[in-house]
Amino acid sequence: MSKASLELGGGNWAAKDGKLLGYAVGDTSGKYVPREFDFTRGGDLAATRVNEDGLIEKYRENLLLQSNNFGETWQPLSTSVASNQAGYDGTNDAWLLSITGGTSDQRIYQDVSYNGIHTFSVFAKKNDSNWLSLRIGNAVNKWYDLENGELGNSTIDTAYIDASIEDYGNGWWRCSLTFTDSYTTSTRIYPAEGDLDVTQTSGSIYIQDAQVEYGLVATDYLESGATTGKAGILENLPRIDYTGGSASLLLEPQRANLVPFSEYLTFEGRTTITYNHDTSPEGFKNSTRFSNTTETGAHRTHTEAFNLAEGETYTASLFAKKGTLKKISFRLLASNESSYGDDGVTGIGFNEAIFDLNDGSISGDTTGASMVDYGNGWYRCIMTDSVDEVVTDARMYVYFRADDGTKSYTGATSENMEIYGVQVEAGSYATSYIPTYGVSATRNNESTDTLHSLSSFTWFFEISRLGFSDDMTGAALTLRTSAGVEHIRCHFDAPSQQIRIRDAINGYVNIGDPISVTADTYVKVCVVGDGSAIKTFANGTQSGSSYTIVTPHDIGRVYMNEKGFNCRQLLVFPTALTDSECIALTTL
Repeated sequence: MSKASLELGGGNWAAKDGKLLGYAVGDTSGKYVPREFDFTRGGDLAATRVNEDGLIEKYRENLLLQSNNFGETWQPLSTSVASNQAGYDGTNDAWLLSITGGTSDQRIYQDVSYNGIHTFSVFAKKNDSNWLSLRIGNAVNKWYDLENGELGNSTIDTAYIDASIEDYGNGWWRCSLTFTDSYTTSTRIYPAEGDLDVTQTSGSIYIQDAQVEYGLVATDYLESGATTGKAGILENLPRIDYTGGSASLLLEPQRANLVPFSEYLTFEGRTTITYNHDTSPEGFKNSTRFSNTTETGAHRTHTEAFNLAEGETYTASLFAKKGTLKKISFRLLASNESSYGDDGVTGIGFNEAIFDLNDGSISGDTTGASMVDYGNGWYRCIMTDSVDEVVTDARMYVYFRADDGTKSYTGATSENMEIYGVQVEAGSYATSYIPTYGVSATRNNESTDTLHSLSSFTWFFEISRLGFSDDMTGAALTLRTSAGVEHIRCHFDAPSQQIRIRDAINGYVNIGDPISVTADTYVKVCVVGDGSAIKTFANGTQSGSSYTIVTPHDIGRVYMNEKGFNCRQLLVFPTALTDSECIALTTL
C-alpha cells in the first residue's frame, strides 16, 4: 500500500466530530498525514451501529442543563445546596440538598420538555433525611428508601413505566424513574422523611449527577453544562460498524422505523410484561420479558398502530432471546385482529415464519425470513414481504409459540421470553436498528468526499452489499473533480444484483464487464486509469477489456453515497498500478 495517496479503513477506520479520518500523502516527501473528510447524515436519535464490543450503540443525550451544578439553572423551593461534598465516584463533586423552611414539597427543579419515553435518574445518599422522591410535574412520582435501598410508593402514576434503585456503595444509590408522555413540566428532586411523606420541616440528602434521557433505562452518566450532554452516534458522525467482528464504514439509504415505540410494547395478550428485565443487545438492562398466563389461546403482544401502503414491500424485525420458551413468530396485521382471527389477515399478505431461538433455525413459511446472531443468546429475526392493500391501522403482532411450534395452547406462568428493538421499514431487507420513543423515526442517508487532482490513478475499494431493492440502485461511490463534478462511478444495479463501473463524463459507458455480487459478501475492486485508457479488476481478475478514454479524467474527490453497503477499505493511488499489482490487491 506504500504507493497510495489516500487510505481509508483496512482495519484502521476512525471518526470524530462529523469527520471520517484517513491518511493521504501530504507533500513530495511521500509522508502520510492525517486527512479529514466531511461526512453528512444529519439527525441524532435514529442512527445506530454495532460497536467494537459487539453491542448496539445509540445516540445518547442528557436533556438536563447543569446536570451536576445544582446551584445553576436548578430552581430551589425552600431548599439550599452546598457543593464540594464526597461523591459516589471518589470525587468531591456531590452536593448537600437541605430543607430551609416550609412544611411540605421542598425541592429543587428545572423545566424540561418531554415527548415519549424518558428515564430520570440521580445518585443520592441519606444524611439527616433517609428518603428521596423524584417527580415529573403532575404526571408521575416515586419514593426511594436511601437507608435500605428499596423502592417506595407513588401518588401519581399516569405516565409511570418503571423505577429502580441501584447500589453504588458507601451508602450511595442511583435512583431512576421511567415514564412516557408529552408535556413541558418541572423535573423535581425532594428530600423526604418517609414513604409518601414530604411534610418535613427540616432534613437533607446528598445528590450528584442528575440525568434525563430517552429510553427505558438509565445509561452511563453524561455531564451537561449550559448545553445538554451528548455521546454515542452523534449527528453526522460516520458509523464505523463491527458487525461480524471487523470494522467497516456503514452507509445505508434513508429508512424509517414505522413502529412508534420500538422498545415499549404494552399489550398483554395472555401474557404479562416485565420491563428492564435482562441485558439487551445494547449491553444495558432494558429488554422486556414476556411471561405467559395460564389461559388457553395465542400468547402474544403487539405494537402501536402505523400505516402501510398498498403494493409496498416491508421488512419487519425484532431482537429475541429464549427463556423457557424458544420459538417466536410475527406478522403485520390490521389493528382489528378479531375480524380475521389469530392466524392472519386476508388481503395484507404478510408471511409468518417460526424462528427457533435455541438453534437459529427457521420453519413454517420461510420465504423472506432470516436470522442474525447478535451473541449472548440474542437473535435478530427478520421477515420481508409485500402488502396487498392500504392499511391505516396496522400493527406488528408477536406470538410466543410452544416448543412444537403451536400458536394456540394452554400457557404456564413459568413460560417466558425476552424481546427488544421492534422495527418495521419499507424496503426489501433489514437495515441497522432505528430506535423510536413515541413516534416513527427516520435515519437519513449518508455521504462523504475529498482528495487532490489526479489524471493517472488507481481506485481500490472492498465493499459488501446490504441487500437489493429499488432504493439501492444508483451511484454508491464516485470519483469527482475538486469542484464536485462526477467523473467515474461505482453504480449499484439492484435488479440484476451487479456492480457497474461507469465513465460519467463520456456518456456513462460501462468500464469492463458488470461485476456480480451477493448480499453480505465482500468484493474487491480496482479501477485503473493512465490518462488514455481505463480498466477494472474484481476479485483477482480483470473485468472485461480496457476502455479508451475520450475526455480525460481529473479526479479530486472521493464521494460515498447511501446505497446500502459496508466499506471495509478504500485506497486511491496517484498512479496507475500494474496488472499484477491490481490482481494481487483484489485477490480475496
